Amino acid sequence: MKTLTQVWLICAASCFIFLILGFQVGGRAGLLAAFLLCLVLLYLIFHKGLKIFIARTSAKEIVGIDPYELTGLFKQNALAYGIRKVRFFVTDKPTPPLVWPEFSNQLVVFLNSQTLEQLNPAEKKLLVHMLLSHGFLHSKLTRKTLGLIYISLSPFDKVFAPLFNAVAYLLGLSKEIYKADLKALSVSQAQNFEFGLLLHKLHHLQTHNDKIFEGTYFFSILSKVNPKLYNLKFHPNVTNREKNLLGWVVG
Repeated sequence: MKTLTQVWLICAASCFIFLILGFQVGGRAGLLAAFLLCLVLLYLIFHKGLKIFIARTSAKEIVGIDPYELTGLFKQNALAYGIRKVRFFVTDKPTPPLVWPEFSNQLVVFLNSQTLEQLNPAEKKLLVHMLLSHGFLHSKLTRKTLGLIYISLSPFDKVFAPLFNAVAYLLGLSKEIYKADLKALSVSQAQNFEFGLLLHKLHHLQTHNDKIFEGTYFFSILSKVNPKLYNLKFHPNVTNREKNLLGWVVG
């Protein structure tokens, strides 16, 4: 019921905002155009969003034999986070770990193959907890709506970043990141320093940097390492997340 309520509230709010902007810009014609645009956007999010995301990352789903040995870890720990099923995709494109929460308590995970090759078994286990926690606590429709819009506008991110800053701040998306970090720490029963070191390591791998971050921002479990002035400031930076987990910053 909670998820269904969230879906309808976001849909209603999105339509309302689109209609107001359309009417202000083009009167009755703008009102109609805005309504049709809103319907198209919601259709893409519900029915085509995941396909767009898979195509963008050129990811392949791991079915059957898993050379990365993560499928079993997902099955073992998913229910602890209220997730029924996890679909696991791997991509060769440089990208941070990404989560795409579905509405039927399913989670789709995207990971870079080179990133996985640089993690030991203990770190992979902690990464699974982090992915499940972020996938469970990340707002579903909100992030998909903002994410798909941002992907389409990414060539003009310097212009639209302040607007995304304001909207995401008002929706409290940065709080989700902190809560997800702490929930993963609690459920995994790992030591604080273990999670802190993993978080630090993931942020400084070659497969993750600020340049490749654009367009996948709302789906990533990581933060920008060196955010620019115009970047999305509502997402907590690495230093703040390390302080939140450890009480201190990794060197």
